[in-house]
Amino acid sequence: VYLTPLGGDIHFDHTLVEMGQKFSNKLWNASRFVLMNLEDDQAFTDPSDLDSDTIDLADRWILSRLQATIRDVRKGFESFRFNDAARMLHGFVWGDFCDWYLELIKPRLYEKDHPQTRLAAQSVVLFVLDHILRLLHPIMPFISEEIWQALPKAAGSPDTILLAAYPAVHDRWIDDGSESEMEFVQQAVGAIRNIRGEMNVPQDRKANVILRGPESRLTILRKNAGYLRRLADVENLIVDPDAVKPQDAATALAGDVEIFVPLAGLIDLGVERGRIQKEIDRIEGFLAGLEKKLGNEQFVSKAPAEVVEKERRKQADFAEKIQKLKENLARLG
Repeated sequence: VYLTPLGGDIHFDHTLVEMGQKFSNKLWNASRFVLMNLEDDQAFTDPSDLDSDTIDLADRWILSRLQATIRDVRKGFESFRFNDAARMLHGFVWGDFCDWYLELIKPRLYEKDHPQTRLAAQSVVLFVLDHILRLLHPIMPFISEEIWQALPKAAGSPDTILLAAYPAVHDRWIDDGSESEMEFVQQAVGAIRNIRGEMNVPQDRKANVILRGPESRLTILRKNAGYLRRLADVENLIVDPDAVKPQDAATALAGDVEIFVPLAGLIDLGVERGRIQKEIDRIEGFLAGLEKKLGNEQFVSKAPAEVVEKERRKQADFAEKIQKLKENLARLG
C-alpha cells in the first residue's frame, strides 16, 4: 500500500518490502511488551473513565496524536490516497507510539506500588494499541487480527477485528497544549542525546545537564524533569534562568532554552580533541582530492552528468562534516 500513489504505477522496491517487514516486527514486539505489562484479568477501560489526576502529559499527548492520525488516515482512505494513509500510520506507530510513548510510560508500568498511575498507563496504552490495530487492519489484515485477538476487549466487542468499528476522531482528546509541551520536551531530549553522540560520551555514563532560558519555558522542563533524566541519561539536572555556562561544556539549544553539558570528567578531553582533529585531517584529505578532481575540466566535461553530480554531493557532504567536527572541537575549548 505504501507503494500506491493515486493515479500512478506501482514500482516494486525490495527496500520497501524490507521496511514493511521491519515495521511488522516493531509492531509485534511493541504489542508483546504491552501484553506483558497488563494484568492477567486486565479490563478494557476507556481513558475518559480514569481519574484525571492519574493521566499525565504523555497520556494526553499520545491520545491527541492518535486523533490527528485517525483524521489523516481516514482522509487518505476517503480520497483514495492509500499510500498517504500507510505513511501516516507508519510514522505514528513507529515514532510516536513505539519510540516515544512506550519509553515514556515504562516507569509507571513498572510501579506496582502505585496502582492508580499504573492502571492509567495500562489503560491508555491498551486503548491506543486497540485503535492502532483497527486503523491498520485494511492494510495489514493478518497481523492486526492476530494481535487484536490477544488484547482485552471492551464490552460488546465483536469476535473479529473485521467487524469492529473503524476508529473515529474524538474531539475531547484533541489537546494542542499537550502536543506543544511534549514536542518541547522531545526537543530537549534530542538535543542532549545529540551532544552525547557528537562528543562520543560512553553509553554507560550519565551526564550532568544545566538548562538556562525563560522561566516560562524552564517551568515545562522542570515539571517533566523525570523524562529528561531517563530518556537522555541525565544524572544531575539544574534548571536555572541565571545559570552560568561551565568551562569545557558542550552547548545546544531546545527552542529558546540553552543546554549545557559539562564534559570534564565525562570524557577524556585531550583524547577526544585528538580524535576529532584526526578525523578532520582525514576528511580534509578526501576533500582535497575531490576538489582537484572536480577542478579538472576534462573530467567535468567528459564524465556522465550523474557521475559529476554525485561527486559534487560528496564534496558538499565532506565540507559539512568538517564544519560540524570543527564546531565540536571548538566546544572542547
